[in-house]
Amino acid sequence: MTETNLYPGKLCRFVTAWTLSNVLAGSDSVGSVMKTIMYNLLTSPQTMEKLRTELLDACVSQPYPRWSEVSGLPYLDACVQEALRIHPPFAMPFERIVPKTGIFIAGHFLPAGTIVGANPYVVNRHLPTFGPDAETWRPERWLEGPKSLRKIREDGLLTFGAGRRVCLGKHIGIFEIKKLIPFLALNYDIRIVNTEAFTVENQWFFRQTNLQAQIRRQSS
Repeated sequence: MTETNLYPGKLCRFVTAWTLSNVLAGSDSVGSVMKTIMYNLLTSPQTMEKLRTELLDACVSQPYPRWSEVSGLPYLDACVQEALRIHPPFAMPFERIVPKTGIFIAGHFLPAGTIVGANPYVVNRHLPTFGPDAETWRPERWLEGPKSLRKIREDGLLTFGAGRRVCLGKHIGIFEIKKLIPFLALNYDIRIVNTEAFTVENQWFFRQTNLQAQIRRQSS
């Protein structure tokens, strides 16, 4: 009621706009990650072969794998994590305001009210965290070393944001990705026909264009 009085005739439009922005953010970002996974699997066929082998060994249902069958597959998860790392859908600083106490960051004191932010595209390439080959697609990095290293890398991934403002749709997005990628990998032969045409561009939203490929349903 209070909001209606403050914004007469506008509240409904506000709700519609907020709802639509959330829907678009979720669909575009998930689609971007799916495209990143498929492009890198197809241009690094050894990783596609590892994924297919894992899916076949797990005897997942075909043509539509069940969530219970794919949710815990290590290499599939590694491919998802690597795609989220190497090409985060939103390549812009996630801004926060320094609290009243101020804060030290990298040895520098920032007073209260300072606006700070970090770009996930840059953070996700932090060499001490992700290794000297952080610029390259290598899902195996998520499977190597002790569990403590995996935890450090998961904590260092800024794709979904962090803290109290982490993306609310994170788990739904991963659910969609882990359902679609196995379906495509097991049911279709896909081949990139022109790798040079594929381009990426940051326009607030990380966009990929000209993914030119041939797709053919696998014979049963």
